Amino acid sequence: MLGAMSGRVFVSCAPTDMRRGIEGLARIIELEYKDDPFAESSTWAFINRRADKIKLLRWDENGFWLYYKKLARGTFRWRFRDDECVLSLDPRQLSWLLDGLSHEQPQASKPVTQRVMI
Repeated sequence: MLGAMSGRVFVSCAPTDMRRGIEGLARIIELEYKDDPFAESSTWAFINRRADKIKLLRWDENGFWLYYKKLARGTFRWRFRDDECVLSLDPRQLSWLLDGLSHEQPQASKPVTQRVMI
């Protein structure tokens, strides 16, 4: 599922209690972020205060996927923000985050949107 992930990716900018399960995370999406946890093209990421655990929640036709990753060493390169509630990433940026990189990679090639052959 992660390899073929497409659509919108949202990361909660506030630390999340990792004891929350699917229902608890879906409630955060609905009540705090006023979004639909059942949107099929959306993945939500939640990171704990120490930034060494992450949960991804995604609706898939007839049920939720919940992915959980706990780093054996180190932390995710993530800074919590007070000025934003949710940060929108593309799947590529999420992949960087999960690989231990910052979601901001200024040296990376920008996606090309032009679809005209010359």
